[in-house]
Amino acid sequence: MSGAGPAGGLRVLGIDPGLADVGWGAVEQRPDGICVLLGYGVVRTAAGEPLPERLGQIHRAVGALVAEYAPAVVAVEQLFFAKNVKTAMVVAHGRAACILATAGSGAALREYTPLQIKQALTGHGRAGKAQVQAMVRVVLGLPEIPRPDHAADALAAALCHVHSLGLDSKVERALAAVGESGAAAPNKALLAQMRTRRRGRR
Repeated sequence: MSGAGPAGGLRVLGIDPGLADVGWGAVEQRPDGICVLLGYGVVRTAAGEPLPERLGQIHRAVGALVAEYAPAVVAVEQLFFAKNVKTAMVVAHGRAACILATAGSGAALREYTPLQIKQALTGHGRAGKAQVQAMVRVVLGLPEIPRPDHAADALAAALCHVHSLGLDSKVERALAAVGESGAAAPNKALLAQMRTRRRGRR
């Protein structure tokens, strides 16, 4: 599975994991660097149904999305619950079903923290949800913010990955330039360190 669009762009499927609601959003970065929206939505499961059935629904739905959009990368938001352990465990079940649905598809899995997503889209790790969603609308050139919130959050995760690729590319070019110019070793070491830290967060 190549994950390339008809014009050679890079397709990314973003996932905002959960159990009751799983947000998803597919984008494609064209060769000219512009990101276009392919689709978005929410997979919902009913609270009264048994857990195995709900997880099965999520697994099948996300698997169908991966098959439909053929992404090169699936970007999943990491979970952080400092207080409510019960909620964290419930959401983790849904997250596991999402991740399992990508197995064997050929798509690479990338995970991003809420902090990384906020920084990528707004430049500030403490940005509010409304700010992040507003930037999703602007970056994708949409007339309004995608709804519901889970879908907008999934698109934010996808765009975070696209942003990380852009920065990695800049670091790689800088490393090549340092090598060609024979610049001081500390500069080259610093750039290499940046690249290593970014890869370690994936």
